Amino acid sequence: MAAVVDLCSRFLPGMVERGRGAVLNVASVAAFGPLPGQAAYGGAKAFVLSYTHSLRGELRGTGVTATALCPGPVDTGFGEAAGFGKEEAEAALPRIMWIPADKVAQAGIDGLAAGKAVVVPGWVNRFASSFFRIAPPESLLPLLVRGHPAFKHD
Repeated sequence: MAAVVDLCSRFLPGMVERGRGAVLNVASVAAFGPLPGQAAYGGAKAFVLSYTHSLRGELRGTGVTATALCPGPVDTGFGEAAGFGKEEAEAALPRIMWIPADKVAQAGIDGLAAGKAVVVPGWVNRFASSFFRIAPPESLLPLLVRGHPAFKHD
């Protein structure tokens, strides 16, 4: 979160002064709802999404835009770094949700060029993010805990 704010604070003033530019912040589908087992990650991504929405309001009329890229699962090695293997992650999140890194990057670039506020690559991920927006968090928690690899059930 600090890096996102720091980089935006450093580069946005010059963009605004020139009257053109764009910021692409990487959030996640996790930004839209609770993420038990990865609470800090989900909270940080929610911050990035909210921060980007706020920047859009502040940048209105300046010629500068801000877009939040919110991918679902992408095979990047993140799972291993987070303490669970690829097999566990793929078991918890249906394969149809996984989008290749090059497709996520292209969706972000295309969304940024189109001036979109939020880009969620993949129809299943768009559906999931929409569902997170309308479902009460308390009703989601049992489902999310049951499916998350951090809560291994033997």
